[in-house]
Amino acid sequence: MKKDFMYGVSTSAFQIEGDDGKQGRGLSVWDSFCERKGTVYQNENAKVAADHYNRLQEDLDLLAGLNVNAYRFSVSWPRVLPEGTGKINDKGVDFYDRLIDGLLQRGITPFLTMYHWDMPQSLSDKGGLQNDDFTKWFEEYADVLVRKYGDRVKYYITFNEPINVVHSSYYSGAFAPGYRLNEWQTMQCLHRMLTAHGRARNVIRSVPDSKAGMAMSTFEEYPVCASLRGIEAAKEKFFQKDLASESIDAYLDPVYFGKYPDRLYEKFPALNENRYAEDLKLIIGKDDILCFNNYSGTPVDEGGKSVARESGAPLTAMGGVVDPNGLYWGCKFLAERYKAPLYVTENGVACNDIVALDGKVHDLNRVDFLERHLVVVRRLIDEKADIRGYFVWSFLDNFEWLFGYTKRFGLVYVDYQTLKRTPKDSYHWYAEYIRAHKK
Repeated sequence: MKKDFMYGVSTSAFQIEGDDGKQGRGLSVWDSFCERKGTVYQNENAKVAADHYNRLQEDLDLLAGLNVNAYRFSVSWPRVLPEGTGKINDKGVDFYDRLIDGLLQRGITPFLTMYHWDMPQSLSDKGGLQNDDFTKWFEEYADVLVRKYGDRVKYYITFNEPINVVHSSYYSGAFAPGYRLNEWQTMQCLHRMLTAHGRARNVIRSVPDSKAGMAMSTFEEYPVCASLRGIEAAKEKFFQKDLASESIDAYLDPVYFGKYPDRLYEKFPALNENRYAEDLKLIIGKDDILCFNNYSGTPVDEGGKSVARESGAPLTAMGGVVDPNGLYWGCKFLAERYKAPLYVTENGVACNDIVALDGKVHDLNRVDFLERHLVVVRRLIDEKADIRGYFVWSFLDNFEWLFGYTKRFGLVYVDYQTLKRTPKDSYHWYAEYIRAHKK
């Protein structure tokens, strides 16, 4: 690994911070979504979560003990701007000041995500991504973050997992705020999100030596047979889906090539209108970094069809298969198409962790998972792939969206009754791995 390779961990604000009602934070769409009965497991919410807001110093020390040189966190938009625009919440700004300063004091590079799904409820009430003003709202938010933290933060992710931001929130309705729009309406939301990304990226680039990008999730298709035909079939399936809102190329082609894939202009003739062409001039900008969130893989045959798993394939607590091939081929496909520096910004596994009688958490399945995927990262680097960082999801056990507190991804176990932190075996393994591989 290169000397400046980033070994890190990732979190998101809503999933760990908590809100005791005294912090000046506004409501987000996920606060409201949690109030809908039957939406989240056992009607749980994130009002306490891991209480990271009140336990910041303890968590910073745990980060230092991991030997990581980077930490990817998200800023809560409604914590900084309770109404989404306008008046700034000084308590919120101060919290992230203390977080960023604490990281730098410990030799850890801050890697800031602007939007990890928690849109201010006040802006969602105005339509959220259905409102053309969203691009300006997000630009104002980006400007606040850059003005407050740009002297110390150089790495920025505008949107985490755009497919979930658009498709899961505005088409399928699975995630907050739970809209179920038609395909063209959802395509318009996608376009507004990309325009907001372009505006925010321009703000970020006012910071000397800054790096900006988005963190993409994928369906992780890879060729079960690495023939030329098999690779091409998997690659096509990887980038293109029947729905634009689930297609990676619909999000990244405009950023890197300045246009949508041809099939989308055929499907949505209105995209040919001048207003969209003008927005694309803002969207194109060839992001400085391309971030990739990976958890599994999906094998496909030479016809692009998914291949059934063998009996007894190893499963995670989320029900997915342990399959590092998704990371390997996903990185290759993204690097070949967009030719941008890659960061694996999420990679991890949910396990059924318990505190053993000896007071420790022996999560050997997670250790094995991480080791398998870091072997893939080293292989890609040996093959000259431009991969510059690897972040484990997640640093702490957290509120896992629709699953409430039933799924544990953390390297640090959180007792949700006492909020006591217990570093797991994987925490100690990762700390030693980093120590051994730093040069």
